[in-house]
Amino acid sequence: MDNDRHRDAHHLDKIRSWPEHDHLGLMEYVEVLWRSGEWGWKQQRNPFTGRVVSRTYQVSTGGVPGNEAIVGALEANRFFWEQCMVSYHHRGLYEFKVTITASRS
Repeated sequence: MDNDRHRDAHHLDKIRSWPEHDHLGLMEYVEVLWRSGEWGWKQQRNPFTGRVVSRTYQVSTGGVPGNEAIVGALEANRFFWEQCMVSYHHRGLYEFKVTITASRS
């Protein structure tokens, strides 16, 4: 149990301190950690390459404590939050918009 908490704390610290100019990398990292992502994570992907083609992410925490903690860590990353947070809707639905640079597309 302590190992799980330590691992989770490590991931949350990494999100909080993610480099300022790699928002796409941050969202890719968060997607791997997101619990129940099959229904709580929506983004448009190219069906052939699997690459993200939309800069808009609609994520729902689903009330899952781990997802709530991730959103809290994203909010603590002030540069990301101020640049990418678009909206919050009732019941934990967040919308983020990430600029995808030519080198990452």
